Amino acid sequence: MFRIFVVLSIFFISLSSLALESEPCEKDQALVSMGWVQHSAEELETIWSQLDQALQKPSMKLDMEAIYRPSQLDDFVHFLSFDSTQTPQIEMFGDVAFYRNHRTQEKLEVRWYSESQKHFVHKSGICTIDVVPLAKNTLF
Repeated sequence: MFRIFVVLSIFFISLSSLALESEPCEKDQALVSMGWVQHSAEELETIWSQLDQALQKPSMKLDMEAIYRPSQLDDFVHFLSFDSTQTPQIEMFGDVAFYRNHRTQEKLEVRWYSESQKHFVHKSGICTIDVVPLAKNTLF
């Protein structure tokens, strides 16, 4: 009888965790509902690399840097934001924002502004970092 209870308990716990994993992230949905474009987690490395290379342009300037602990992660995040001097500030404050695990340097998320459109991509298994844009013309 006890074995049946244990097996059923494990089954229902596994089933509920699968259901939770398949549900879309509310924070991702919120950004998409505000007009953001979400890219697949498989694109994170490629996009990160391309944006990192774009930072070599003289028009890209370090905007903000911070270390903080978002509510959905068990570790601190290192946040870096860069601003393009070619984008009018009234149009967008900050053009690229990188989020890494502060301790391991694992790439977590990147947000960027390109051709009048805001984009984001994050690693698989997490939702977007809980930094809600403060205004329509910001990434964070």
